[in-house]
Amino acid sequence: MKTTLYLTTAFFLTMNLSAHAVDISSPFYLPRSGRVISTTKAEYYHKQVKSDTQNYHVRDRLLSQGIEYGLTSRISITAQLQNAWDRTKGIVSDTGYAVGNEDTNVNWFVGTKYNIINTGFSFTQLGLGYGQKETHHMKGAYKHIDLEIKIGRNLGLVMPYAGIKTEIPIAQSKNADNNMKYEGFIGLHHYLYNFFSLDAALNLNYDKMYKAREWRIDLAADYFLSPYSTIGIYGNYVIDDTGENNSRAYEHKIGIQFKKVF
Repeated sequence: MKTTLYLTTAFFLTMNLSAHAVDISSPFYLPRSGRVISTTKAEYYHKQVKSDTQNYHVRDRLLSQGIEYGLTSRISITAQLQNAWDRTKGIVSDTGYAVGNEDTNVNWFVGTKYNIINTGFSFTQLGLGYGQKETHHMKGAYKHIDLEIKIGRNLGLVMPYAGIKTEIPIAQSKNADNNMKYEGFIGLHHYLYNFFSLDAALNLNYDKMYKAREWRIDLAADYFLSPYSTIGIYGNYVIDDTGENNSRAYEHKIGIQFKKVF
C-alpha cells in the first residue's frame, strides 16, 4: 500500500514539474525578462559546386557566440558574432574567387524576436534583424535584413512547426552578392523533461540571383546538463541543389553547441 502511494505521488509530482519545465532548446524559447541565454557554436561546413563553367570546393570552419536578452516575457533582443575561416579551391570562372583562395571573415548580426502568441500550446513568433558578412575575396561586405515568421503547436509528444524567412540585401558594395534569398521550412521538435531534445526539419531555399533551389534536412540533438544548460550536436545535409548553367551543389554541415541561461 505504501509503495503504491509513493509511486502515485512521484508520478503526479513528475507530471506537475513537467508542466512547468522550460525547454530552452525549443524553436520558440525566449529568455524571461532580465535573463540572458548564451549560445556557443563550433562547426564545419563543406560545399562542392559543379556546373558548365565551375567546379570548386568550399570548406568553412566557424566559431560563433550569440546572446539573447529578454526585454519582456514575449520580446527579446539578440546579437551574434562569428569568426569564419573559408577555403575555396577549384575553377570559379564568374565570381571573382581565386584558386586556392583563403579568407578569415568576421560576421555579426543583431535583431529582435517577438512571441505574438505563446499559450504554452500554440506559438507564433516574428523575428527581425540586421547582419553583415565580410567578403574579402569580393572586396566588400554583404549587408542584409532578415525577416522570419514561424508557427508551432505543442501536441505533448512532439511540437510540429513551420515558417518562412527572407534575406534582403541592402547597401551593397559593387562586387558584393546582391541577391534575395528565401527559405521555407517544416519541422518536428521533441522534448523529454530536462533530459534531452531532438529536432528535425525539412528546408526549401531559393536564391534569386543564381536561380538556385535547395532542399535540405536539418537535425539537432541536445542533452540537458541542468534545466538551464544544454550541450548538443547539430548538422544538415543537402539532398538536392540545382541552379542556372546546369549547376549542382553537394553540401553538409556538422557542429557542436552549448547553451546556458543566466
